[in-house]
Amino acid sequence: MIFDHISNLYRYADACRNIKKFVDYLAEHDVTRYDPGRYDIDEDVYFTVKEYTPKDPEKAGWETHKEHIDIQYLLSGSEQSAYMPAYLMEPISDYDPVKDKISYRHNPDQTLLQAKPGMFAIFFPHDAHRSSLSDGTSNRNRKIVVKLKV
Repeated sequence: MIFDHISNLYRYADACRNIKKFVDYLAEHDVTRYDPGRYDIDEDVYFTVKEYTPKDPEKAGWETHKEHIDIQYLLSGSEQSAYMPAYLMEPISDYDPVKDKISYRHNPDQTLLQAKPGMFAIFFPHDAHRSSLSDGTSNRNRKIVVKLKV
């Protein structure tokens, strides 16, 4: 898991070949102005611009992905994400290849990340996470969720 400001995303380009593709795309496009929806960069990288009300943390589920790395980049609003190494989590579902998701039982020993505009989190396949959690300060958020093929 990586948590940082978007101005530093280029520093992680070597962590996965597809992070560099998104870094290069950001250099050429002002994604902060894109309308909500899905945008494909190529067959291995796409992102979704979302506008939403942050979730009640008590109702938000845990997940990991096998086929994708997530970058969650907050454009406006305020929220929290929760993180735990997946090996410390108890699965409550089998892998769903359509959703590329395994769900997990809640673990209160989580690490909470406080996101403000311009911050991003990268969740790798071994990182269980819950995202878009309300921190009680924002009613409406705008975020880009990037999916990078592993």
